[in-house]
Amino acid sequence: MMWSGGWRQRLWERIRDPWDVIILGGGISGAGVFREASRRGLKVLLLERDDFAAATSSASSKLVHGGLRYLAQGQWRVTRTAVREREHLLRAAPGLVEPLEFLLPLRRGMHPLLMGIGLSAYDFLAGRSAPRHRRVGRDELATRLPLPLAGDLRGAYRFRDAVSDDARLVFRLLAEGLGENSAAANYIVAERLLAAKGRVCGVAVRDRILGRHAELHARVVIDATGTAAGRLDPARDPAPHLRPLRGSHLVFPFWRLPLPAAMILRHPRDGRFLFAFPWLGRTLLGTTDLDHASGPVVMSRQEGAYLIAALTDYFPGLGLDTGAALASYSGLRAIVGSGHGAPSSASREEAIWHRPGLVGVAGGKLTSFRRIAHAVLRQAAAELGPAAPTALAPAFDAVAQPPSGRLTPGTWHHLLGRHGRQAPALLAQARSDALAPVADTEVLWAELGWSAQNEAVEHLDDLLLRRTRLGLLLPAGGSARLKEIGARIRPLIGWDQTCWESEVKRYRALWSARHRPEGYP
Repeated sequence: MMWSGGWRQRLWERIRDPWDVIILGGGISGAGVFREASRRGLKVLLLERDDFAAATSSASSKLVHGGLRYLAQGQWRVTRTAVREREHLLRAAPGLVEPLEFLLPLRRGMHPLLMGIGLSAYDFLAGRSAPRHRRVGRDELATRLPLPLAGDLRGAYRFRDAVSDDARLVFRLLAEGLGENSAAANYIVAERLLAAKGRVCGVAVRDRILGRHAELHARVVIDATGTAAGRLDPARDPAPHLRPLRGSHLVFPFWRLPLPAAMILRHPRDGRFLFAFPWLGRTLLGTTDLDHASGPVVMSRQEGAYLIAALTDYFPGLGLDTGAALASYSGLRAIVGSGHGAPSSASREEAIWHRPGLVGVAGGKLTSFRRIAHAVLRQAAAELGPAAPTALAPAFDAVAQPPSGRLTPGTWHHLLGRHGRQAPALLAQARSDALAPVADTEVLWAELGWSAQNEAVEHLDDLLLRRTRLGLLLPAGGSARLKEIGARIRPLIGWDQTCWESEVKRYRALWSARHRPEGYP
């Protein structure tokens, strides 16, 4: 695998070679294009200025879904594409994209008939193979939810969507795209576009780890930098106006909010729909939807209070506040639009634009990354010629591996999902004591070691917030486990004691600034 020891130095030995495609941005859109371009035999390089999936693609709502509210807003194309892609990903990535039962409670003032019609349309768009929704009464709802319910709940609709670990989606796409003619690197900043004879022909870059600079050339540059799209050449880049919207979430211990299924919560203040659902052994609550002008992308006190108000409205007497959460996180959605109207009504359709030598992409849904990647490379066909894709291919390589006798079937299923074709090698090099989970999470110690050695980890937050999600799943970001984590990974990653202490200090400051919920002890 390219990200094994010394990979960055090896990349710099060939980074100045001409490329077919240079992709800027290591989130889900960039990773999707990288995977598709590599599959087509193109010589492709992906560059990310921070860590892979460091922004929106590790801070989404984790749902692989079509979006019922987008359907209600008339965004039929967005919903249809997303629910079809949801079904594809459930087949292509078991263990990484998993089915999730949803409950849409019916309360006074809501219209069950209209809700049922909307769900029927949702079922229809997903195709015949997807399961159909059904209605359940209050008694059945109460048996499914071991929590005190609001008195005016009259039952619910049941339907199915899906859930994933968004960052692991990105890493699996990147890992499957790596090869002799393809490379991906984090912490490399694109400083300016190169142009000749009226067309973009490459990019000038700086490696933040090695401190090296280079001018790189390619037949086409793909701008997949999310909310930063178009900023390298704002005077000439035809990028559309982007409206950054902030979505914030809380992560609770499951015992504090024991929801076996996802709940859709209609906020008592503005009627917006929120979600609360099980995720990686915890319960996730979100999301807000606010314009973000500038500054750190973190949850405000008002957002936390807003989320808790919706939860309390459905589960009175639960007694939760933001201080009961394990962590908070926030991300920006790169929505294409003018900035007028309510944020929640803004279209989630992607935008793709083109100038000679450059293709840009922004917006779109996490669920639809495969189709977006295909459309981006189709737009680049003039520069790429016959190597451009002509038909959709599966999002991921098929992984046909028999169950391992060293792990339970469920653990092996999730390991295959998260690591794909790398899972057998991960397991083969793992010591027996590394096959235990870290605390009460689903993350194995072996995964921590594998990621430290093989997944381009440069900082401790890369490992704990994105390669694994321990920083969101453990109290205080896993602070009590750092000594043991250090003892296990330092020999693998080559950090001496001074480096380790610096990384711990950096990580704790970052977690406190970005992920500590209001009122957390």
